[in-house]
Amino acid sequence: MRKDSSKYLLNYTREPVQRTSGFATFVCILTSAIVAVGASICSAKDGPELVRVATKSNEIHVGELLTQNDRSITVFDFKQDRVVEINRSSVLSEDRGISLNDAARFAGLPAVIARRIGVYFQRRKHAGKVARVGANVVYLTLNKSSGAHVNQRVAVLRGSGDIIDPDTGKVLGSAREKIAELRITEVSEGFSKARILGDVESELQIGDEVELELNQVAVAVGPFLSENGSASLAGEHIAEEIFAALVNKGVATVGLAAIERSLAELQAQSTNSIDQDSLSRFGRLTGSMLLVTGTINERANSVEADLQVIDVSSGERLIAVSAPLDVKSQKHDAIPSQFEFEYLGESRSLPSYLTATGYVDATANRGIRFRGFERHEEYAAGVLRTRLRDFANRDFVFEALVTFGPNDGVAHLGLGLGRQDGQANRRAETVFLRIHSPEHGDGLVTQLGWQKQEIRLGNVRQEGVHLLRMIKRGQSLVFQVDPENDGPTDDDIETIVPELDTYAPYLNGRNSPVFLGGTATILATRAKLLTENTAAPSSSGAESEFEYLGEPASFPKYLTTSATLQRTPENGVRIRGFSKHNDFEAGIIRTRSRDFIRRNFVFDVLVTFGPGDGVTHIGIGLGGKDGSANRRAHSVFVRFHSPDHGDGAVTQLGWEKRDVSIGNVHQPGVHLLRMIKDGDSLAFQVDPENDGPTNDDFETVIPDLEGYAPYLNGKNSPLFIGGTGTIVATRLTLMPGSPRQAKPTASAIPNHFEYNYLGDSSSLPGYLTTSAAFRRTPERGVRFSGHSKSDDFGDSVIQTLARDFIDRNFVFEVLCTFGPDDGAAHIGLGTGRKDGSASRRAESVFIRFHSPDQSDGQLLRLGWQKPDVAFGNVRQKGIHLVRMIKKGDTLTFQVDPGNDGKTSDDLETVISELRKFAPYLNSKNSPLFLGGTGTIVATKLKLLP
Repeated sequence: MRKDSSKYLLNYTREPVQRTSGFATFVCILTSAIVAVGASICSAKDGPELVRVATKSNEIHVGELLTQNDRSITVFDFKQDRVVEINRSSVLSEDRGISLNDAARFAGLPAVIARRIGVYFQRRKHAGKVARVGANVVYLTLNKSSGAHVNQRVAVLRGSGDIIDPDTGKVLGSAREKIAELRITEVSEGFSKARILGDVESELQIGDEVELELNQVAVAVGPFLSENGSASLAGEHIAEEIFAALVNKGVATVGLAAIERSLAELQAQSTNSIDQDSLSRFGRLTGSMLLVTGTINERANSVEADLQVIDVSSGERLIAVSAPLDVKSQKHDAIPSQFEFEYLGESRSLPSYLTATGYVDATANRGIRFRGFERHEEYAAGVLRTRLRDFANRDFVFEALVTFGPNDGVAHLGLGLGRQDGQANRRAETVFLRIHSPEHGDGLVTQLGWQKQEIRLGNVRQEGVHLLRMIKRGQSLVFQVDPENDGPTDDDIETIVPELDTYAPYLNGRNSPVFLGGTATILATRAKLLTENTAAPSSSGAESEFEYLGEPASFPKYLTTSATLQRTPENGVRIRGFSKHNDFEAGIIRTRSRDFIRRNFVFDVLVTFGPGDGVTHIGIGLGGKDGSANRRAHSVFVRFHSPDHGDGAVTQLGWEKRDVSIGNVHQPGVHLLRMIKDGDSLAFQVDPENDGPTNDDFETVIPDLEGYAPYLNGKNSPLFIGGTGTIVATRLTLMPGSPRQAKPTASAIPNHFEYNYLGDSSSLPGYLTTSAAFRRTPERGVRFSGHSKSDDFGDSVIQTLARDFIDRNFVFEVLCTFGPDDGAAHIGLGTGRKDGSASRRAESVFIRFHSPDQSDGQLLRLGWQKPDVAFGNVRQKGIHLVRMIKKGDTLTFQVDPGNDGKTSDDLETVISELRKFAPYLNSKNSPLFLGGTGTIVATKLKLLP
């Protein structure tokens, strides 16, 4: 059923708001007090003259008379919310001096009130002047009585000449330019202090005018109750309409919940005696300057609203206006039960669930187009909106058929109020699709979100009627474009916002209608509410099966993202809007839980690479880019290149750590990336082609995640996936056990003198620690990740927790070996840190054990600032024993090639006076350490008496 879209049709089927009778009584008392306190009433005579102009083309313009001459009359049209110039030759009738009530009867209360409030703010902006300009502070005449408060923004304005009527030469006013913006830092009774924000176009001068920014001053709307103080559904509806009209003008508003909290607080503090002080306290509690209040008078066959706008600081009644409300028993804004297209140009009125913000013309193809706008004025043209404004809280399908005539430009379909925010190609607090005509913009289709990057989705270059579709389920919002409306084909375009509340947190149950706008021809619309509710996402997930991200239009419940996605043929998704080279710029997908540093888990991700893909990231941390090349702040992650981009290189990165190369995947296919956290260790594993354990698998292990990434905590450690690859599926399994093992103490030396094979676990023995990453080897050992064989003096070392071995007697045994890519192993006493010179470790005594393939297996004893001492060679392959024995002040290094017990090929070097040889060692800098580029198989340690 169609209704005249110019009338306010109210919904009586909603559940009434539950309020106590005491609360309702208090609101009635407050409203009565406002009337009593009010000092003056602004009528139509206090503003521009109001007129009603009818034209020969059956248009009616009701609004404020701005200018007139013999040729034209210029009116601010309340209903269209814009200035309209009307040629005198087209005027059929002109009624001058109509009342504000008459204007509201035609244009609606919300339009009239929003306009008058906007004009009032423009005229009554809290204005002052620059009183003094200091080096770092600007003194203003604005003070507490001006309504100024700390952190408010202030515009600095300077006159730039007169505005002159070109026909009469009459001075119409003076122009002012904004030359700077300030932020108030301190407010007193007599003046305020402020600091300059951003750049200044010219130096500030004493006497420059200043004004508080308009959007800093808030308006409280409602509640509107019945005459007997009861809740009114009609009152709630008109309050929502006024709220939306103010928001659409960029006026800051106070929500009903905040108003009711403030009224409840006043009720608790007050008796039934309400005075001006109560109004002032209400303003301070809500942060508002104006209050729109009033009553709803319900009769047998009519409903009328008596509304007032009050300045809460003075009690002045600025506006008083009454108008009837066109109430129908049926639900006017309901979505039709039949999912059928309604052609908008077939009738003089819109479908009952839609309303328009401007005049439209019917087209020859049964559609409509907004009147008076060129193809490039897509953001200036009006919008069609659903009357329901809570689609952010609903599941629905909305479809529109659009086409492009010779003078058409761009069509918009989206969620939000759709108002322009002053920037090019933007609508404030809105998510929408933008489709260009083939002749204007090459049919480009983009997706836009307020304060988000515009994303190119594709092109529709063919002529015809095209289908635009929005599907929302749970938090997932999908935009689809079907060129020529020919059903599913390869030329269809789609983009997904999987987490709407994250991507567009500004949308709520009062500002989220579906809208259509732009300068295209809108043929038909249809809408359907979906009855199945999507389960609310859980902050934790323990999934045992892979979930393919491209199959449903929503994410696994444990994941979230503020990015938009493109589904791929592999049932996966790709983050939209980035080339293969922009893997650090692309958005990321995160777990909802942010405490994985405290959990044990296995996180599996299947990835692949299409022709335009580049690099996939998987890791732990917030994943935000830190501004440096190839880095994510406060994060530990693996970077997996496609075979065509970076030769399939896989590297492990940690914030403020060097990159660690861990392998290459040259073959195409679907690959498995796995993260395993067990206690304090974190392992990254790569299974090329996801074919199970094979020789081409590789891994890197961080045995002490807390030491490697001390910045991670229980609030900043989600798991994340990012980059420019294709993410096919994910699987998350939480594992039992203590998520973070108690740290061993420095004295935790094992009681049993037995070998601990370092590759048997992703964790080190309790007496050892490292901040480096390593990979496990077939000999049950480990090798530091990311070092070539010649890079044995890198900063990666394993150390004992105890740092006082200069004061202890001990035996420390290390089994080591050398693979094809290994170089030299280091075993010693001291800090183990590289001192910047070649072949040296600062404040350390150690041996350097070369592989047989490098330097002929040479053994060297090194001491900081001492000459190297060669003491033999080990040329055979195998597992070799290196032993350190300290008794008193004597330190002995022994090497048993092949670990075959005492034989003639054993080698030894002795330092008989250790403290003299290494006077820098003390009880705080003398741990035992292992380093270099060999494979460390096992260790054992025993203290001697």
